[in-house]
Amino acid sequence: MQKLRIILKSKYLLIFLVIISLFRLFFFITKERNSIYNDSFNSFTCIVTKISNNNVYLDCQETLIGDFSSTDNLEIGQILKIDGVLSEFDSNSNFNLFNYREYMNNNNIFYRLKVNSFKVVGTSKDLILNIRNLIYKRI
Repeated sequence: MQKLRIILKSKYLLIFLVIISLFRLFFFITKERNSIYNDSFNSFTCIVTKISNNNVYLDCQETLIGDFSSTDNLEIGQILKIDGVLSEFDSNSNFNLFNYREYMNNNNIFYRLKVNSFKVVGTSKDLILNIRNLIYKRI
């Protein structure tokens, strides 16, 4: 018990924690974020994870935001076969304003998917998505 008290009061522990925190911060900031897709992809199989307005968050091999003309027939947890076109988010046109593209890239969402057609293939067995869908239907 005496040794633990000495260690906790030590300046070396504080220095060690600060160094570890700085290393972690450095690696988080310098981590390069890249998409597995490019502009030539046009066919996707995705699971609907979130619906808001006409934007649908899709979990394919990475997260995409689907731009649907209507979300009336969609439910959270559905598996969709989608044909569409990928486009990058617009960057800010004025200097020092909020950069939406950078914000989405930091959230690991690199593309918007303009949906031309889709087909419901099935539903996910994920319990969390089913609960989320029940809550979404109640609202």
